[in-house]
Amino acid sequence: MSDKPETTNVRFPPAARHTRQRYVAFAVLLVGVATSASLFLALRSHEWDRVRRDFEQASRERVAVLRRTLDLDFLGMKSVQAFYAASDGVDREEFNTFVAPMIEDHLGIRALQWAPRVPDSERSKYESTAAGDGYPDSEITEYDRGGSLVRASRREEYFPIRFVEPINGNVAPLGFDLAANPACLEAMRRACDTGQFAATSKIMLPRELGGQVGVRLFLPVYQKNVALDTVADRRKNLEGFIVGVLRLKGIVDQSATALTPMGTDTSLFDISDTGREHLLYYHPSRLYAGDTALNHGETAPPQFGLISAKPLDVGGRRWTVVSTVRPQFVSARMTWYPWGAAAAGLLMTGLLAAYLAEMASKVILERKAAEAVARESAKLRAMISGMEEGVVFADANNVIIEINEYLCRFVGKPREEIIGKRIEDFHHGKVLDRILLQIGRFRDTIGSSPFVLQRPVGGTEVILRMQPIYRGAKYDGVLLNVIDVSELIEARRQAEVANQTKSRFLASMSHEIRTPMTSILGYTDLMMDPASNQSSRNNYLAVIRRNGEHLLELINDILDLSKIEAGKFTLDLRQCSLVSLLADVAGVVRPRAEQQGISLSVEYETELPETIVTDAARLRQALVNLAGNAVKFTRQGSVRIVTSLLPNWQGQPAVRVQVIDTGIGIREEVLPKLFEPFAQGDESVFQQFGGTGLGLAISRHIANMLGGELAATSVWGKGSNFNLTVPTGDLDGVHMLENPAEAEHENAAHTENQSSKALEGLHVLLAEDGYDNRELIRTVLCAAGATVETVENGQDAVEKAEAGAFDVILMDMNMPVMDGYEATRALRERGYERPILALTANAMSSDETQCLAAGCNQHLTKPIDRVRLIRTIADCTGRKTPEPKEPVTSGQPKKHDDEPLVSLYADDPDVAGILGNFIDGLSGQLTEMRHAFSDDRHEDLKRYAHRLKGAGGSYGYPTLTDAGKKLEDAAAAHDREAADLAIEKVAGLCRAIKEGQQTTIISAGSDSQ
Repeated sequence: MSDKPETTNVRFPPAARHTRQRYVAFAVLLVGVATSASLFLALRSHEWDRVRRDFEQASRERVAVLRRTLDLDFLGMKSVQAFYAASDGVDREEFNTFVAPMIEDHLGIRALQWAPRVPDSERSKYESTAAGDGYPDSEITEYDRGGSLVRASRREEYFPIRFVEPINGNVAPLGFDLAANPACLEAMRRACDTGQFAATSKIMLPRELGGQVGVRLFLPVYQKNVALDTVADRRKNLEGFIVGVLRLKGIVDQSATALTPMGTDTSLFDISDTGREHLLYYHPSRLYAGDTALNHGETAPPQFGLISAKPLDVGGRRWTVVSTVRPQFVSARMTWYPWGAAAAGLLMTGLLAAYLAEMASKVILERKAAEAVARESAKLRAMISGMEEGVVFADANNVIIEINEYLCRFVGKPREEIIGKRIEDFHHGKVLDRILLQIGRFRDTIGSSPFVLQRPVGGTEVILRMQPIYRGAKYDGVLLNVIDVSELIEARRQAEVANQTKSRFLASMSHEIRTPMTSILGYTDLMMDPASNQSSRNNYLAVIRRNGEHLLELINDILDLSKIEAGKFTLDLRQCSLVSLLADVAGVVRPRAEQQGISLSVEYETELPETIVTDAARLRQALVNLAGNAVKFTRQGSVRIVTSLLPNWQGQPAVRVQVIDTGIGIREEVLPKLFEPFAQGDESVFQQFGGTGLGLAISRHIANMLGGELAATSVWGKGSNFNLTVPTGDLDGVHMLENPAEAEHENAAHTENQSSKALEGLHVLLAEDGYDNRELIRTVLCAAGATVETVENGQDAVEKAEAGAFDVILMDMNMPVMDGYEATRALRERGYERPILALTANAMSSDETQCLAAGCNQHLTKPIDRVRLIRTIADCTGRKTPEPKEPVTSGQPKKHDDEPLVSLYADDPDVAGILGNFIDGLSGQLTEMRHAFSDDRHEDLKRYAHRLKGAGGSYGYPTLTDAGKKLEDAAAAHDREAADLAIEKVAGLCRAIKEGQQTTIISAGSDSQ
């Protein structure tokens, strides 16, 4: 037996060993699974990185190709701009010859156009010139609300399409005024001011391109050899625009054909408008070389997955090119290597490792899918959150999965109460049946078009638009848009009511205008009867004048109301004598009262201030309207104008003028709408007494603008009381008249003594190129006490005005060197503040508007009305003139051109002294007109005729003015036949005028003997 202890073989217990093996097996399993999983994930991550890189590369290439396509199109337009810069003039054939081959090389440009700048004053000339290009329909046009081409409305300038290539299929837009399209007008202004390309927002391209969606691109062309350093220079020297018509489908499709099919879809957005983005075009990618692009359109379905947004500047507008992938794009770049590597590793670790690897793979894929869905949902929510219309996404089972905040506000429910509900929960009855029927059509017919339905929702009128969503060839849900159109419907209703009201008004106007016109024309025929004696002709003239004055009053009322509605009815607040103003009103209305056998009186209940601060002309207009109405509707009794001072009316001093009559009165139900424009108080009264229904509306506007009020009370059958109250201004230091009636007589006597020299001491500058008009106006003004200096063009007027101190300038608007418009603008820009009165033979409202816009204080027409001329000058310089007496005429219109023609002012001492010079100069003017006609100098002929038109009536020959107007119109239209006839008419009148002068001389000699 050994003494050494026995050596024991130390081993793990079986259970521990088994546990260790299990641990080792588990550890091996873990290592194998971890290794397999790590290898798989590494390879998969590498492939995903490649997918992202390829996607980014594809996106960059798509944007680069798109930019190159646009750059080539821009270069093509630049070449046309250079072509214009190198040419003195480009006609249609040269334009088409140069542009046609270039369009073939630039498939993105669907059409190229030339749109010249045409001022309104040159519109007729342009249309005549354009008619010579081979297309007789050469009017400048625009689209009306119904989409039809109509003659363009008047505006300061036009940009009509003069040339277009290709011409086939594009004849319709020739003459279309691009300035009539707001999107085009905005782009043209940017292009003009910057001198660079300017693109429009998305617009429909009507007719010439079959209603396709696209943009217009504008490139300005300026005059040659001029400074273009400032915006003002560029605006002044703009000749027109090279216009490129780009169709978005053509641009994107052309760009896409240059790329290898990548399985990426492209959406083109315009984000130029702050806070809004507009989808311009959606282009799904081809998957293989033989594919054709499917589902081109303006609306892209929601895309999920990789996305890339690249900016693109196009003609000053910010575009974004958004690229998204299709599943085929990803699958084409995924290989079996990660799976093979994972399978090899898992084979070493057994079925458990394979199972664990498979489970791990599923978890990863599910997590990535959930993250992708979350990202796309967040992106979609952000895109629709700021839209000003309701947006709803529902899945294939009609369950609502996404909405925007606008819809929540619209239905008055939080988001949580809508998400997860079904479409059926929000509609019922026939509406629900129609919606479900349409969704069924979406399911059954792939590629169905959207469905639009208008219906009330909660008391609000909306348009419901449903757009199907497809994934591949399977219905995947629906997009619903809810658009509030209540304001549009209400606006349409109000417009219909307004149209009905104005139609009734126009019917009344037709009656009012026809009545005096019938009298004027009828008595004119009687005047032309050679058998009528002088007494009868005087009576005829009185009737014609009375009806003419009525017609003029009607026109003035219409113009005043239009100024009020346009916000251009201005006030001139100055000190004036209230007593004199009331006497003036009574003097105007009293003759009508005496004709009807009723009394008219002015009464004063209290003391009155000697002067008040107001617009005397407007206050007089309102009072004449009120007093005139009172006289018209009073058949017996009286009309009283009762005035009193209100020391504290609404915290300020005021005067109240009551017009009280004993007429027919006003019905109680009519009073509320008495002061409304375009409305007659009582149709039966209107039929009996006439009237337009405008006077009271204008009077109330005047009262309100003066800071006062106008009200009425009445008893039917007993009379009416109209109360006009206006502030007087501060009365501190103003003398109070204890007996205003005595002051009225004193003022009348003083006015009578001063009337002959109404313009005494005034220094007047007269700018007039026509000798006859210049001499006549100078004579009239000098007779009224003014000193007059004359110039013959606008340039001299500017220099003279800056060098001397003039109280007022009379500015002819049609002069050589520099016309009156330019001269007036130049003076105003240099700080000239004295009154400038426009003189022109053009009497349209647009001419008056143009004169006032240039800086003139008032607009006076030729032939001149001498009384109005003197009163206007006196008013604008702070003078007072009495109401003019009726003019006395000594001659009459004649029936035949070969009869002697005597001036209406032959007995007027102010005119008689210079009338002979005017008559002697007619033969020279006639010779100039005939030379201009023979040489086809239409502009010179137009200028001579315009000068004759203004001078003829001023010297008492209205028929000469009429003939000058016809000759001016014929010269403007280049109508040689009409111009020839008009010249012969003028020649006959000149002979008759000469014979009339000789007759007058002989008659005067006989009388002296």
